[in-house]
Amino acid sequence: MMALFVIVLLYSWLYFSIFCHEIGHFIFAKLAGMSPYLVNIGTGYKFLKLRLFKARFEFGILPSGGLTQARHLTLDRMKLRVILFASGGAFANFILLLLLIKLLIIQGDRADPIILIPICIEVLSLFGSLVPRKIIMYQQNLASDGQSILTALFTNYRQVYRDVFAAYNQQLYRYTNQPKILPKTFLDNDVKTVQIFIEACIKLYNYRDFEGAVELFGEVLKFKKISKPEKAFILDNLASFVVMQGGHKKHLKEADRWSQAAIKLASQSKTLKATRGAILIELGRHEEGKQLLLPSIEPENEALDIAVSSCYLAKAEYFLGNTEKVNEWLAHAKKINNPEANKVLKRIQKEINECG
Repeated sequence: MMALFVIVLLYSWLYFSIFCHEIGHFIFAKLAGMSPYLVNIGTGYKFLKLRLFKARFEFGILPSGGLTQARHLTLDRMKLRVILFASGGAFANFILLLLLIKLLIIQGDRADPIILIPICIEVLSLFGSLVPRKIIMYQQNLASDGQSILTALFTNYRQVYRDVFAAYNQQLYRYTNQPKILPKTFLDNDVKTVQIFIEACIKLYNYRDFEGAVELFGEVLKFKKISKPEKAFILDNLASFVVMQGGHKKHLKEADRWSQAAIKLASQSKTLKATRGAILIELGRHEEGKQLLLPSIEPENEALDIAVSSCYLAKAEYFLGNTEKVNEWLAHAKKINNPEANKVLKRIQKEINECG
């Protein structure tokens, strides 16, 4: 019975400690003027999901970690905000440790040795969170609290965001033939909206979480100051992901809608026409898709666009009965040897072989 009691105590206190740690992050995020939106407590099967204080709380069955995510609302004093947010979990563990030690002192000789178990847990949790290191949790590469604090001390956040804004703003040239109408800043330099956009990209390209990315991109598209090229850029990100992955056939109707909307916003964009053409071919509208793709194979276009367009032109020609041109287009794509396009090439070759 004693062994069972120890196991139950160990599980319960571990879970309680993780809960307090993440609540510490949540509270400190609020104090720092940030917007916490997700609190994960525990891992494994999620037995409870709640929405409280404008955030989603998810409880996993295993007491083996936690994660609190928050967005910045401004660039002002961001270094201090990040350090405060990252310190919240360790502060909660420190308070728990002080309370346990106080209880041990009060009980004196009457103290049950079992109290040493939660004390040890808090000591390990406190130091474990403050040691600078990288960890893998929730299928993500994350930084410990100590690593986050260390990184914050040596990061110029204003410069980081300026670089991010500039990089994304540069991509907008692909979505207009009138540079004068391009916004001077990406998403009006709105820190919160840019963070949501980056999170959406990470979900889409790093974790292949398509539904999660769609939800976040939807939030960005509702931003009041978003420009037409920015809208076209986001819609193309979603539609082209369906094209590139090929495994998202169930999202073809959505991709069709996104690409149509993007074309209306930037009708002269070769990038959008290429995406639209590939989607039409996936939908079986081969001749229509072919005509949209042909301008994308011109030498001045990007290698990825040329290679992917060549793959889809091969597919279109196959279903149009022009079999002699199929291998020409496949060879053209293979010659470019773009890593991302090679995945599309392999998939389309397989589809053609299976049909043949």
